[in-house]
Amino acid sequence: GGDNRRGVRTDSVIVGVVDTATGNTTLIGVPRNLQRVRFRPGTPMAELFPDGFPDYLYGIYTYAEDHPDVVPGSDHPGADLLKDTVGYNLGIPIDQYALVNMAGFANVIDTLGRIHVRVTERIPIGGQKSLDGTSILRYPHDYIEPGLYRNLTGRLTLWYSRSRFGSTDYARMVRQRCVLGAVARQVDAQTGLAVVASMSGPGGVLRTDISVTSWLALAKLAGGLLRRIGQP
Repeated sequence: GGDNRRGVRTDSVIVGVVDTATGNTTLIGVPRNLQRVRFRPGTPMAELFPDGFPDYLYGIYTYAEDHPDVVPGSDHPGADLLKDTVGYNLGIPIDQYALVNMAGFANVIDTLGRIHVRVTERIPIGGQKSLDGTSILRYPHDYIEPGLYRNLTGRLTLWYSRSRFGSTDYARMVRQRCVLGAVARQVDAQTGLAVVASMSGPGGVLRTDISVTSWLALAKLAGGLLRRIGQP
């Protein structure tokens, strides 16, 4: 989402599977360009699109926000439909979600104190190709050069995560998980919880259905895991 965009599309979808006994967590990147995604049988979307969704996965959120009647009783139809649909296609229950827009993501990184990450390839900033990929409409105006960055800003972290000029969605998914891994390694649970709290609520850049009780339980679980593996 943004001032120069119509509606909101979920450009990056990552499922976190947390073992609530040990704190061990697995991140599953779900390709945003999945086609003909199926919906849970018996739901309004399954009746509307029995052969699968005619747009890419990233359009599901947008469709539900524009047609809230497909998720009766929901306060956030886009998120609830995407949560149910991804869970159905992966074969696992997805209990809760957190949604942050692009500007909010950059703010999160800066508020956390920036991150340390090793860039292994030249990452373009800017640049655009035609929809069929055969011509260049705009060249990159800068690059993130390979190297070890100890204080990558929110803006550059966003470009590192999202840049796809001369790359692929799947390469982006790898970089996105690298960023989340860096955040998990470098941010203690209490700080992370404080940032989440400051950015949620009315007018915040983070929307979620995770309760305060669940946040506290997750923070406690994360703290215990980091202590066992020798991290602050």
